[in-house]
Amino acid sequence: MMGKYIDIKTGIGRKCLECGKSFRVYPYEIRLGYGKFCGRHCRSKYRVKTPLGKRIIEHFKNLPRLRGAEAPGWKGGVSPENEKQRKSIQFRLWREAVFARDNWTCQECGKRCNEELHPHHIKSFAEYPELRFALDNGITLCKQCHRERHKDDARVWQSWSVVSRKKNAGHFESGE
Repeated sequence: MMGKYIDIKTGIGRKCLECGKSFRVYPYEIRLGYGKFCGRHCRSKYRVKTPLGKRIIEHFKNLPRLRGAEAPGWKGGVSPENEKQRKSIQFRLWREAVFARDNWTCQECGKRCNEELHPHHIKSFAEYPELRFALDNGITLCKQCHRERHKDDARVWQSWSVVSRKKNAGHFESGE
């Protein structure tokens, strides 16, 4: 055994600098400079009140907001029509209606799950714009079955890599 085990009950009692709540810490935490706050939330509140914290907040308040025409990726307010429609409320409602009609179940393999489901257009979203939001033109597929359905379509694979990057950045995931 390398070091002596210290039960937290026998640890050193401290008082939070922010809220005054009592808590216990290990001696090594004090040596490392920890043990001043009962948790992260109190540490964050306290830091904001320090002169450095105030300077940092002022710095970020004064930064310009890069939105709209000021944003570096601005292209004159023009987005591809497909992207606009996939982000529309109409698409989201169609998507939910397809999932609900199919009882949130993949129609290929029978898998039931909420996160991995994709709405699939039976007739292509791009080639049949008049059928984009027709309920009978949609089917629920799980992620694996949807990829299998589109395995030979390079255009879809390319758009999925874009969707994956957007999903990781926190945007709404859409299916084909």
